[in-house]
Amino acid sequence: ASLADVADPAMGGPVAGPPQAGRPGELRVAAVQLCIGPADLASFSAYAGRITGLVERCLPYRPDLILFPEYASAFFALLPYGPKLREADSLEEALRSVLAGEPLARDLRDLFLLNSGLAERRLRELFGGLARRHAVAVGAGSWFAAQSSGSRTVLVNRAVVFDPRGRELYSQDKVYLTPFEEELGLAPGRLEEARPFLVDGRRVALTLCRDTFFEEWERVLAGAELWVDLKANGEPFTDHERAAFQRALPARLSGGQVPYGLTLCLTGGLAGFAWEGESSLVHWQPGGTRLLARSATPAGEDILFFTLPPPPP
Repeated sequence: ASLADVADPAMGGPVAGPPQAGRPGELRVAAVQLCIGPADLASFSAYAGRITGLVERCLPYRPDLILFPEYASAFFALLPYGPKLREADSLEEALRSVLAGEPLARDLRDLFLLNSGLAERRLRELFGGLARRHAVAVGAGSWFAAQSSGSRTVLVNRAVVFDPRGRELYSQDKVYLTPFEEELGLAPGRLEEARPFLVDGRRVALTLCRDTFFEEWERVLAGAELWVDLKANGEPFTDHERAAFQRALPARLSGGQVPYGLTLCLTGGLAGFAWEGESSLVHWQPGGTRLLARSATPAGEDILFFTLPPPPP
């Protein structure tokens, strides 16, 4: 795990290790770079155990907010098929195996639609329950949520955050979809419905992966104190991808006048899918943007801990 205290020396200097007593107005954040694997989908108890263990690893830092990356809750819809997914080497093989035993589904989109209610119940039970149990806000990453649109039901890629009482604090749908999400039949969200939300009085904003490349978000999320980019990057983290990451959140902060930006990545692999990405924390000031912390690896699990200093008086 990595530790970064983002307080400037003029504001009291760095904290050596997890803070024992926070200053009024601070916001302590634990960002989990989740590494997913086939064994995690063996059962709900297996996945719940993994997530619970990661949350418990964060608790000694006494965070106000614990965050998970894009798709961290999407896997709930696949739990009924965990054993078959574990055996598959490709998405095509996994689908053939799963659809052979699922007469109500014709494709992957149908599987997510069929299990959207189950996925929502499970994510609220797990992430909302952990938030309530430990009295901490928890961002559950995102999932494929079913919603009515006119006469039909559509799927959206929806991020959700729970407050310290386990209630839904905020949700936001992805607007600019990836080719995979378009092939899956997802519908885009509405940019104008997004806004910063409050965690312990601090303004936090989020975008989902590809959304962060678009300047329109700077206007919508202006005035936030922390901008979080939740990612599930389905490409090897090469120098080309590293450069692409720089064109996302680091390029947005100045236009939105947002001082701190967190990129948080899903890693690992499942049924032919593979995700890589380097999670990082950057600080923007009028003179430029500088890196404060990054994950130890773009291809494994890590946790970034950091503290936003109190706002200026």
